[in-house]
Amino acid sequence: MANQVKEYAMQRTYSNEDLWLVVDRVKGFRETRLSNVRPFGEFFDYHRISVPRDTNEAIQRITYNTRHFSGNYAVVIALLSVYGLYVVFTDLLLLVAVVVLVGGFAAINRFAPEPMQVGNHVVTQKSLYAILLAVGLVLLWFAEPFALIFWLVGSSALIILGHAAFIEPPVSSEYAGVEGIGSHTHVTMSESPVAQDLLPLYYGDVISMREYLSRIVPHERNATLWQAVPPAVEGEWRSMLDGLIGLDDAWSTNQVADEVPYELARINSEPSSTPRIVRVMEYVQAEIQASKRSDVLLLGYKPTPGISSARERWTNTHPNTILTSLLLSTVWHLLLERLGLPTFANLLLHSSFFLPLDAQAHDTYVQMWGVPLSERQPRRDKDLGKILRPARVASLTVPAQHIYLPRSMLFYARPHIVARRGVCLGLPPDHPLYRTTPSTHHERRMHVARLVQSMFPQAFGQGYAWEPRVPKRVRRWPKHLQTVAYLVTAMLQRHAKFRYDRALELCCPSALPRGRAARERRSRLATQFAGPEAAVAPWPNASTQADPSLAPAPVSRMATEPRFFKYATSAGRVSWFVRLVLHHVVPFDFFGSVHNRRVVCRGVKRLIQARRYERVSLFDVLQGFRTRDCVWLAHPDPHWVQRRLCEWLWWLFVQLIIPLLRTTFYATDTAAFRQRVLYFRQDVWVQVSRPLLERLRAELFERVEEPVHASVPYATVRLVPKETTVRPIINLRRRVPGIGRSMNAQLQSAFDVLSYEAARQPERLGAAVGSMKGLYMRLKAYKDDLLATHSKLPRLYMVRADIRAAFDSLDHNQLLKVVRALLPKETSYVVQRYTHVHTTDRHVWRVTSRRAWPDAHYPSFVPSMRAQATTWHHVVLMDGVTYPVEQASEILERVEAHITRSLVRLGPVLYRQRRGIPQGSILSSLLCNLLLADAERTYLPLDPADCLLRLTDDYLFVSPSLERARTMCLALYRGFPQHGCHIAPHKCLVNFDMLLPHGYVVPRIAAQAPFPWCGVQIHPCTLGIASDTQRYPFHMGDTLSVRRGGLGAMLIRLVRQRTMAIFTDTALNTISGAYTNLLESFVLAAAKLHVWLRHLPYAHPPHVLRVIAHAVQSAWPLLRVHTRVAAPGAQFQLKRRCVEWLGWFAFARVLRHWRQHDNLVAVLHRTQLEASHYVEARRIVGRLALEAWPAHARRVQNAT
Repeated sequence: MANQVKEYAMQRTYSNEDLWLVVDRVKGFRETRLSNVRPFGEFFDYHRISVPRDTNEAIQRITYNTRHFSGNYAVVIALLSVYGLYVVFTDLLLLVAVVVLVGGFAAINRFAPEPMQVGNHVVTQKSLYAILLAVGLVLLWFAEPFALIFWLVGSSALIILGHAAFIEPPVSSEYAGVEGIGSHTHVTMSESPVAQDLLPLYYGDVISMREYLSRIVPHERNATLWQAVPPAVEGEWRSMLDGLIGLDDAWSTNQVADEVPYELARINSEPSSTPRIVRVMEYVQAEIQASKRSDVLLLGYKPTPGISSARERWTNTHPNTILTSLLLSTVWHLLLERLGLPTFANLLLHSSFFLPLDAQAHDTYVQMWGVPLSERQPRRDKDLGKILRPARVASLTVPAQHIYLPRSMLFYARPHIVARRGVCLGLPPDHPLYRTTPSTHHERRMHVARLVQSMFPQAFGQGYAWEPRVPKRVRRWPKHLQTVAYLVTAMLQRHAKFRYDRALELCCPSALPRGRAARERRSRLATQFAGPEAAVAPWPNASTQADPSLAPAPVSRMATEPRFFKYATSAGRVSWFVRLVLHHVVPFDFFGSVHNRRVVCRGVKRLIQARRYERVSLFDVLQGFRTRDCVWLAHPDPHWVQRRLCEWLWWLFVQLIIPLLRTTFYATDTAAFRQRVLYFRQDVWVQVSRPLLERLRAELFERVEEPVHASVPYATVRLVPKETTVRPIINLRRRVPGIGRSMNAQLQSAFDVLSYEAARQPERLGAAVGSMKGLYMRLKAYKDDLLATHSKLPRLYMVRADIRAAFDSLDHNQLLKVVRALLPKETSYVVQRYTHVHTTDRHVWRVTSRRAWPDAHYPSFVPSMRAQATTWHHVVLMDGVTYPVEQASEILERVEAHITRSLVRLGPVLYRQRRGIPQGSILSSLLCNLLLADAERTYLPLDPADCLLRLTDDYLFVSPSLERARTMCLALYRGFPQHGCHIAPHKCLVNFDMLLPHGYVVPRIAAQAPFPWCGVQIHPCTLGIASDTQRYPFHMGDTLSVRRGGLGAMLIRLVRQRTMAIFTDTALNTISGAYTNLLESFVLAAAKLHVWLRHLPYAHPPHVLRVIAHAVQSAWPLLRVHTRVAAPGAQFQLKRRCVEWLGWFAFARVLRHWRQHDNLVAVLHRTQLEASHYVEARRIVGRLALEAWPAHARRVQNAT
């Protein structure tokens, strides 16, 4: 009886386990399969039913909908299959055939696994299968099941393809991550850009924690793992299961430990007062340290020398709040109990885990353990040989398209001054071609050998020239480079005979007058180049402006050309000079043919004409080069040929052409031409910049009797031309010799602390608006106040003023006084550092952010990130853990030293800045805002009914009172003498008549005209915001950095700029004004698209059409993002069809001016502008677009 009871109990236990397994399988099916089933209302949304315009659109809809509604389509197929089963059961012969086939296979597998003896014959399992198949086919032939199969397949295909083709996909689904930023819905792993795009770049397998646990947990413990958790931690448990696991390699069963390590066995066997999870973490830390790799769990810990016990092995130097959250959370204790020690430890040691941050943080994760993602290299860098094999150069460590020429060496070069010769033009005096003057045959041979070794370092065992040099043993002279030695000898002889100065005069003649009689004229031209701000400009006399109608109106930037432009040398002449040098210095046999020399000259032209931040790779230079034309490249191994060719081209550009350009020309970007690079001859640049440098030495700096030494930190000055003057920029980003860190890096903590205190005390910033969002919030609040006081907006009087040379005129004493008042005494701060990684346009971006906290409130990483959850989307956050602690007294000393003892090198002498702050400093804008806010409280009378705005040093005053507007204009005219600030008279503007006491008439515009300020126009009747169309660049190409694969990102960036709430909020702007702003953004994007395509060798039309469609259709999701997330109180009364039609209209109208886009414009007209679903949009915004188009057409024509 006892045995029967025991057997019954065991059967009952097994049945319970089977039940748990069934329940688990059902839950897994529901979570993995049924979770993709979309709601009934979305699946049958009749508002989205439309006929596809063509086959391509139908295919795009089917591709998306079959993926989006995969769960729903599976349900449809299941329902049709149920009907098919009903047909099977009603057809007796078909049912018998199915039973015979299924039952026969099952019986053979169970009762006849081995061969059987039947009489004198041996019947194998294969023979039984053949007999069963023959009988089954005969029965199926008479049962005629093919009609049922064809009906099932045909009906499923008809229903699914018909539904997928006629249901229009939402725009948000086509552009994942744009519209859904502000939504609070859960993002599944299949829809997560982090899980699908970012993490697979670093890990071989990315799965959810739920799937990982279902793989590693044995079946006998599966029921225990998925038991219900307490309601208090149910949400945290679900969030943990939704987390992502990153594995270095694809999943294998070897990742589950079979044997329990001795240390873990001791944790189970030995009693201790320490919690088990703490002891497990100590074991994991020891294992990670033994493997000599970094890990999030080790951040803030270091091993204690001389101590071997596991408990006392680690010393905590900084609080690791990630580890603390793991130790204190109930969820991880539950997981440890349910998994067991070995499995839990294996999870921590052999994976990386990313925890979802919050429901409001759309697709944002925090790394909890594993090697920090910021320290890992993408896996695709390791697999370049497989991924980029067709387009790479054979046997190179990196592909040729990833070897970029160092164009940054071209810019801001100092002139080489040679005694009794002046400015050196040509190659620098220390160039390898000039380095020695050999007198003997042996010295000449050694000179040639050094040059050959610098050309081909890899052949001598030193690695490639574009890689970090690793000291290696120098090999003997390679025999195959003997021909190169003869060519180098010939190049040295040609170089010695060539006159670089005469070639320069032929190709790039000086723009300054010559001769003794022209000395005074050169001085006058140089003073003119320094601009009106070279000296303190007086206010104009009343005699020149007695009549208010003669007041100068604001001049468009398109009207006049910058005065410095006539001193620059065109890029074509610079390219001519370099080609002439190559023709006379480099032997023809190096090129091998005229075609190859033209290919290299084409690369030279691309290098010189490229914009400021464009890159040129060896792959761009290699295109079209014929290696068979070069005798010195004759070799049976094509890999050797490619290596030698890349090394020689690298030497030619980096060791010859770039030094030639640096010594001969001063290359710089400008404020007027944006990204365009201008080249000035070094002797011309020295002449025209000398008056400005002398003025800086006399007025802004004072000489320091201290020699230039490596231990003395100093900055350098570079001059950037503006429209009418030259702006001195003090470079504080350069690493200080002998110290290592740049001066800005040393001031980073001070900036973080001052920014925290300024945000905590916003009254210290006065009228400052730090961004367009700040301007939007201030103007909208002011408009609401006016409407609350008046029935409608009254006439508004506006004043614009600009501080002259604000950064160079701030008084040091007042500045230190303001900083001391901002920082509380005897306070310490913790500077939180963290990294966020995201991917856009197939590029991975790592950004390190910093934020200061009071030491009394030490930040916990996860809660602090959740506090700003709405700002994160599609990123992975990593805690830096090692937060530095800063004292307020030390910060104050650092800032005071930076203000009063900032050293600058001008030539061979050091100078100290006697007033103002360096404009290149990380603290410059913040300190300027603090001081001007203090000046506002001292000098400017402000009524609560008025609005005063300031963007760094640009003021805007808005008031309904003419008297108060004149009072403010007069107060600004008087300046802030105690703080060292004065107004620039030629930059003032008002929209009413204003006569200053000394008789100067302030320039004005019409009272109803939009008022320009800082790149925008503010309408005085509505306070609506529009972009300042007068600030168009001289050429659209000056604002671009053309690169392959960046077209779509460029268009999206332009559209995003005009979809901000400040331009589209219909509570601030009118509805027509919002549509006009969107049309302006689309026109600008279309014009830049044309310029971009013009600089590409070839553009595939279907790809261009897809990029345009992406930009146009993403405008609506971006609008919703900015109005819902960035500005929750904004009003949004625009229509999607109208926004999209404006985009199609802008691209079609702009591109039709060039014949190469005729086919593209025809497609846009036929498929979009004339589409039936845009009929209402044409009625609403068609007239507005046609009326605004002539002005847009003129601006586009002038700028392209």
